[in-house]
Amino acid sequence: MVEINKFRIFFEMLRQKTHYVLLVLCFCILELSYSQITITSPTAQICVPDQVSCIAPAGATGVSWVFSGGYVPSNLPNYSFNVLTPATINGTFTGFVGATPVTFTFTVFAYASPVANFSLAQPPNPCIVKTVTLTDQSTSSSPIQSWAWTYGDGGLGAASGTHTYGYTLVGNFTVTLKVTDNKGCTDQKSIGTVNVISPPIPVITSNPPVLVGCNNTFNAVFSAVNSLGSGLTYSWDFGNGQTSNQITSNSITFTSQPSPYLVTLTVSANGCNASVSTFVTVSPANLSITLPATVCLNAPTTVTIQSNQPFSFWNAGGGPVPVATPSPTNPVVTIPAIFTVAGIQSVVVTAGNAPCVATPVTSFVTVQQVTAAIITQPPNIGCNPTFVANYTAQTSPNVAQFTWTFTNYSGALVTSTLANPQFTFSQNSLNKYTVYSYGNSPPYVLPFNPTISLVATSAAGCSVQVTSNTYTIQRPTAIYYKDKSEGCVPLVVTFTNASTFFSVNPITTYTWCDGGTTTVTGVAPIPTIAFTYTAAGTYTPYLTIGTQSGCTSTYSFDVITVTVQPTISFNFAPNIVCPNQPVQITNTSPNIGSIQHWHVESDNGYFSGCVTDPNPSWKFNHIGVHSFTMSGYRNSCKGVSVSNQSVTVHGPIGKFYFVTNCSNRKSVDFFYELQEAQTATLNFGDGVPNQTVIIGNGNAGAIITNSLNHVYAVTGDYTVTLTARNTNFGCVNSTYTQVVNVRDVQAAFPISATTCIGANNSFFGLTSVDVYTTCNRGYAWYIDNLPPTDSPSPVKNFTFTTLGTHTVTLEVKDINSCRSSVTQTIRASGVTAGFSLSANQLCLSTGSVIITNTTSQLPDPIANYTLNYGDGSPSTFTSVLNTIIHNYTTAISPSSNYTLSLRAVNSLGCSQSLTQAVQVLLPPVSFSSSPQGLCLKGTIPSTVAFVSLNSNSSYTMDYGVSPSSTLITNLGTTTYSYNSPGTYTIRVKIINGPLQCENTGSFTIIAVQTPTADFDFSSPGSTGGNNICGPNATVIFTNQSLPKPNTPTWNLLPGGGPFLTNSVVSYPYTSNVNTLIPISLTVTTGAPNFCTSSVSKNFNMYVVKGNFVLDKNIVCLNDAIKFSLSPVAGDTSGIHSWSWDFGDGSGASSATVGTSPPPPTFTLHTYSNYTATANGSTSVSLIYYSTGEYCKYSVQKPIKIIKLNSLFKRNAELTLADTAHCLRIPDKFNNQSFSNSQSSISYTWSFGTGPNSNAVSPSFTYPQAGIYQVSLTAREDDNKCVVGSSKTMTIFALPSASFTADTNCPKKAFDIFVNTSPGVRTGTWSPGANMASAPVFSTVTTNFKASGITSQDLIYSLVVTDSNFCVSDAFTKNIIIYQPAPHVNWDTTVVVGQIIPINANVGNYTYTWTPVVSNLDCIFCHHPISTSTVSITYSVVVEDSKHCAAVTNKYSIRVEPISSIDVPTAFTPNGDGINDIIYPSGWGIRKLNYFKIYNRWGQLLFESNDIKVGWDGRYQGIMQNMDTYVYEASVETYISAEPLKKTSTFKLIK
Repeated sequence: MVEINKFRIFFEMLRQKTHYVLLVLCFCILELSYSQITITSPTAQICVPDQVSCIAPAGATGVSWVFSGGYVPSNLPNYSFNVLTPATINGTFTGFVGATPVTFTFTVFAYASPVANFSLAQPPNPCIVKTVTLTDQSTSSSPIQSWAWTYGDGGLGAASGTHTYGYTLVGNFTVTLKVTDNKGCTDQKSIGTVNVISPPIPVITSNPPVLVGCNNTFNAVFSAVNSLGSGLTYSWDFGNGQTSNQITSNSITFTSQPSPYLVTLTVSANGCNASVSTFVTVSPANLSITLPATVCLNAPTTVTIQSNQPFSFWNAGGGPVPVATPSPTNPVVTIPAIFTVAGIQSVVVTAGNAPCVATPVTSFVTVQQVTAAIITQPPNIGCNPTFVANYTAQTSPNVAQFTWTFTNYSGALVTSTLANPQFTFSQNSLNKYTVYSYGNSPPYVLPFNPTISLVATSAAGCSVQVTSNTYTIQRPTAIYYKDKSEGCVPLVVTFTNASTFFSVNPITTYTWCDGGTTTVTGVAPIPTIAFTYTAAGTYTPYLTIGTQSGCTSTYSFDVITVTVQPTISFNFAPNIVCPNQPVQITNTSPNIGSIQHWHVESDNGYFSGCVTDPNPSWKFNHIGVHSFTMSGYRNSCKGVSVSNQSVTVHGPIGKFYFVTNCSNRKSVDFFYELQEAQTATLNFGDGVPNQTVIIGNGNAGAIITNSLNHVYAVTGDYTVTLTARNTNFGCVNSTYTQVVNVRDVQAAFPISATTCIGANNSFFGLTSVDVYTTCNRGYAWYIDNLPPTDSPSPVKNFTFTTLGTHTVTLEVKDINSCRSSVTQTIRASGVTAGFSLSANQLCLSTGSVIITNTTSQLPDPIANYTLNYGDGSPSTFTSVLNTIIHNYTTAISPSSNYTLSLRAVNSLGCSQSLTQAVQVLLPPVSFSSSPQGLCLKGTIPSTVAFVSLNSNSSYTMDYGVSPSSTLITNLGTTTYSYNSPGTYTIRVKIINGPLQCENTGSFTIIAVQTPTADFDFSSPGSTGGNNICGPNATVIFTNQSLPKPNTPTWNLLPGGGPFLTNSVVSYPYTSNVNTLIPISLTVTTGAPNFCTSSVSKNFNMYVVKGNFVLDKNIVCLNDAIKFSLSPVAGDTSGIHSWSWDFGDGSGASSATVGTSPPPPTFTLHTYSNYTATANGSTSVSLIYYSTGEYCKYSVQKPIKIIKLNSLFKRNAELTLADTAHCLRIPDKFNNQSFSNSQSSISYTWSFGTGPNSNAVSPSFTYPQAGIYQVSLTAREDDNKCVVGSSKTMTIFALPSASFTADTNCPKKAFDIFVNTSPGVRTGTWSPGANMASAPVFSTVTTNFKASGITSQDLIYSLVVTDSNFCVSDAFTKNIIIYQPAPHVNWDTTVVVGQIIPINANVGNYTYTWTPVVSNLDCIFCHHPISTSTVSITYSVVVEDSKHCAAVTNKYSIRVEPISSIDVPTAFTPNGDGINDIIYPSGWGIRKLNYFKIYNRWGQLLFESNDIKVGWDGRYQGIMQNMDTYVYEASVETYISAEPLKKTSTFKLIK
């Protein structure tokens, strides 16, 4: 029977005593299940479309099934109906079991199933690897939980959205998608067919097999005969512009180029294409190296090697070291290097294998080492907070930069770039509680021991870092602990020393002071001391310590507050109350404002009031007669008062609590208490019954306790109300409510019967009822014996790893902690794949492998197998697999390794794959020939030896000649002789190894004709013949050897070397005597033959030396130079004749023939022709010859003819004013001089007074009037050429004027008295409009009078002009006019207690304040300070010194009577200087009475009555934990006689 998600409902009756209990069990049979799953909840779920089957208990009669949602009811004991659409179906069963009526309700949740759908996109190419694109298009009304893909080739997937899958097996495949939503509903869809075929396998073979050419051209033949596949077509691209469609190409020619040729073969069959490529390298071997000129010792650097050869070695002072190998596709390789030896090191690089070997390259690098040390001059260690230290850098000479750093005590980084710096160290803490000590417990401030770092750096960037730790500041700290901080008179306080010091500087003396008149002084050790305080007051005790070295420290930051016991008195009303009626306490204590803490005891200990409230009220909750006790605390001194009154509390009062029952979850027990209640009603909130009446006792003092049980019909949240009544005392009814949560938790989840090992399983607990999820818990899953997992998610994902039946248990809880669990089973299936091979190693030429299947058929039979051979051939897909034979048809020498895989899938879809390795042998055909190439001379035969590089059992040799010559032998070495040039292909067949594997191959031998060597040359100065003109000559030699091509090697010196290899070479010859030089050339053909031929020639080298001297090379125009042959020994020798060319157009001198060496001689020549030169520049030449005039020489030296003149202008020199003017006018002298000298021209100016000037065109201002002579001298500095000129300047004096006037009131005329220098013609006043009268100037008068008038301050100015039209400096004077002060009406608002600075300053006036009160600190200043605590208006009279005007200004201050205490909610005492200390603050505070801090256990940690002293987070010197702390604060305010108090919390955060 196949029933999908059907329900069977059974009813059984259990009889116990006289009660009947209904037990309902629900069973669910799932699709493909092998066992029933019990659901202990009357709910279940199905996925539509589906069927519900209902089965009544055996023997049930009068059956009735009723369903919601329009489903047809039935009277049949066993009834089924189909559900086609999503719905929630409520069902009810009624009937009789025996004679007992039975009713049961249940709910079926019918969920919509998801609709699986997807698209499949296939590429046009059907070959392996075929990649398809799959896009999920599934839809669902509930979120899809999982996607399960089956690709048909054994592959599985779980992707959502769009993804790709690559097929690596051959065959036709169908893709299936199964989706599951979060309700556990599933659907699946399949799409096919995906057709996958094997691609062809291209294989390139070539002749020669090694595709490397070292000459300018290279020939090779390519073949695709070994490619695999049927019906193949071929396409060749040889990378040189040539292509072919043949299976075997013609001979392809490649020419030399830097990069390799890429040869590509593409084969096609059945719509599939496959390509393979190889490289052909044709290039003479090259090699270069790049590395830095200077590197740092032991520092990483890089060396770059460029080569077209496959092997590279480099030697950096040691043996050869292989490096990353350059290749044709990667010719440049950069390798890391570290040089460990200082100095100049050589780097040698070689590359290539014969015959392609590059010339070794040697390069040099300087390895630089930097050394450094720190030399210090330490001061004495002490307790001062600062000291100065000197540092010296002792470094290697190559250091160019110094970087000193250290971190100061404040954390700031200090740097210096001096070689020998001086540093100032300091250790100062802004926290007055800082403890300076050394140790780990407690973590006090350590001695300041800075680390000095020096980085010394060379100009090349090499550096070294050294550090020094030398200096220490060791400061003692006086500190003590006390056992109490405040209390009642008399107060005994014990002080315990906790001072810290360093062992090298111990404490020697101490002084204790109680903060009053008592002091105790002594020598260490410091004793514990107790002081008794007998008078009330505030005391500041202190401890002073002294150390052995004279350091001192004083601790005086604590205070002791001593007070008298406070007197407490109070009364209250009313004396008789009902529940919840407040009783008000009235505090009558004297000095009530000084009490910091209040406490009241009453109402059986339940009385609660604010500790800062002296007049609390309370609503009593307990009947009876209650007494009162009030306590008041002032500075921890307690006063107590017990009232002789009492309060009587009458009822009714009703309260209850409830207990739920996990064994009967709808049953709730209620426990109630009635105080003085006549009756009460308990309403259970479910309306059934409406309420329960309880009979109480209304007499005074009566208390009744009892319990009731109530069973709720359905689960839910119910508000339960207890109402108590009593009419005896006139009190209103008492009402008490609570919410009861009634739950019936049931665990449930569907499960499949089977699964696969390694597959994901999703278990859905959504059908569980009344599950309470909180704190990341709710659904607890137990799988086998594994630890449980608890999560608020109803979904559990799990993968089984072992075969067999597994248990899955779900446990859930409701809000009342009642539990429910359900356990089900699932069987995990799997596959054990296995196969054996007839051999894991075989020959390509003869072998095949036999594959025998050994896969187990348990626990479930195998449905299909997929066998992949790993060689690209089609896979085998079958349902039955016993034995199969496979032939491998391709391998790469010497062997190829293939991975053979078997994948088995059982009847449940479970699978496993297994692999084994198969090695296919193809022995290599590898030979060397000696020589590698033949050099033929005429018709003489040349013999080649062929040597196998591998040991084989048999060889068949074909030597590539016509007619054919073949040899069969077991020897690895054979010989053959060739007598004609050409390329010969030798073909070989070998048999190798115990399996006698065969292979064939070929290689080539090239025979070439030996060339004939010859060359010609070119030497500068030679007039013909094999002559070289010395002593220094660079000669060019050109290779003329035939036939070409060939490679030359030149021997250019007697005795050998240097050896150069270019066709055209040059070489510098140097000799001090005539000599004979033999030159030889050896030419060689290319690889692999290297055939050689040589030729030698003798050359005569003539050595002639000539030079001359001149007494100067720069000459002034019309001056002479003396020329002489050089008298220096060895400077002139071998000269046969010589002549001069002076370079000024005068022509060459006649030739002079002399002896060798020539006699001393000189020539004197005067230079007067400047125009024949290039701006004065020219050259003098000495032309001389060797004996026989075989060599001609010349030597030149440059000279310079200097032309210089001197001229200048005074200003513009256009009018008289350019040479005569008034004083203070600057003169500009414009230099008009000219010179062609490249050297600097210096100028000297004389102005007839004052210092001279060397500027080119100076400016000069004459300081005094007079007549002066100006002169300019120009001098060409190097050659002393000098010229000069002079002119006259006339300077007139300036006139002068001054005046005086007095200060006055506005618009009142005042006198002005004027005095001038003689000769004044005119004068100008400014401002003219404010002159009452102006003077009339005369050239014969020097004293004048005028008058002015103005209404405000004004600056007067007078300028006069004399008969030379010279203008005086302006004489100015500020005339002060006293103005009335500005009117000011100013007001501000402050909070009481704030200090108010008043700024009434409006200028230079007198200030008089009214009213004269004590809260104004001065009455004749312009910036008094007000301390008024009430609103007030001040007046100030502002008047000038001449009494011109007086003004009264008003300043109003409004004082707000506001007071508050504010404390931050958190602080961070981490030492960063920000928010490290917590203080009280606020508005209107006159004085802080106390600020106390307690921890969560009520321990007093800190107290202070100084508002500027806060808590730093420490108690007895120890930083407290990060936590919440309680504070109490009390302040005196300006607005109330009562203290303002506040209690709250804050957090300490680190």
